[in-house]
Amino acid sequence: MCCYSLWMLCEPCGRASISGWRGWPDKDPVPPIPELRYGHCPVCGGVAELDPAHVMFVNVHGSSLGLPKYFALCVVRPGESGWDFYPKWGLPYVTGPHRNDGVHE
Repeated sequence: MCCYSLWMLCEPCGRASISGWRGWPDKDPVPPIPELRYGHCPVCGGVAELDPAHVMFVNVHGSSLGLPKYFALCVVRPGESGWDFYPKWGLPYVTGPHRNDGVHE
């Protein structure tokens, strides 16, 4: 898996957008995250970069280990706990119909 993308998202806006998302991949749309333009976020003016390949679906279980109750979104960087197994559920801002929900140009 590639560690860096050609385009970057705004980290403060991204973390705020994904913090409350709960749903299912390919069923519930993920929140849009603005792309940095010329190194700045058009929404908040921030400059902190979030690589879209680091935003992953995470399956959340209740007390059982059966089917997950729901999925959440989290930011996992190379070498952090979960880097090896979270990507199997998907990278919504890199592939598929969720790629920024049309926010990018």
